[in-house]
Amino acid sequence: MIQSSFVENRSIYFRVLSDDQIWEIKRAAFEVLEKVGCQMLHKGAAKLLKEAGAIVEGDRVKVPQYIVEECIRTAPKGMTIYNRDG
Repeated sequence: MIQSSFVENRSIYFRVLSDDQIWEIKRAAFEVLEKVGCQMLHKGAAKLLKEAGAIVEGDRVKVPQYIVEECIRTAPKGMTIYNRDG
């Protein structure tokens, strides 16, 4: 029998990294941001990060893990994108 208006959703579950590997990558990224930092050419952004607790040395900003985690926590979970016609 043919069923009309029938939709079947299937997805393939594929993981490249284990949870431990993901944790190691995140830990390494936090360490780089905190110890090495990044070049921040926008003075306003550097000022905001300094006020939040980051260490600013010239144009290099070292960002502690708690600042990054707070930014991730408060970032929007998604957004709607519209075309030119709305």
